[in-house]
Amino acid sequence: MRLGYNARLSLGLIVVTVLTLVFCWQTSVYIEKTADNLAVYLTEVRGAVQAEDWPAADHSLQQGLSGWQQARPFWLGLLNHQDVINIDLALHSLAAFAQEQRSDEVFNQLSLLDYYLKLAVESDKVNLSNLF
Repeated sequence: MRLGYNARLSLGLIVVTVLTLVFCWQTSVYIEKTADNLAVYLTEVRGAVQAEDWPAADHSLQQGLSGWQQARPFWLGLLNHQDVINIDLALHSLAAFAQEQRSDEVFNQLSLLDYYLKLAVESDKVNLSNLF
């Protein structure tokens, strides 16, 4: 059985649409997973700063920064660059304030990072409002 031009075109469009949606879903899962991994380190930093254990806070922060540096190139390819830049700036500000042992500023930057990470995950989710 030979398919006509319209049938082949329709089938091709369906395949491309399905593949695009699968790719979008996979990237959404990746973004959420890496954001959750970074959030774990940020929670450890928050706990260490509350306990005034600055070496532990620095260790957790360095681990989080290392994970972020690995994920960052992929995020740049998948997300709005401004979202990635905002996270970068907040992380570097957090590191500077942690080095100076300024707990109030560290908590402010942690809250800001939580917001930026949630915003990035929400803006990348596959849903109708993000597709159209």
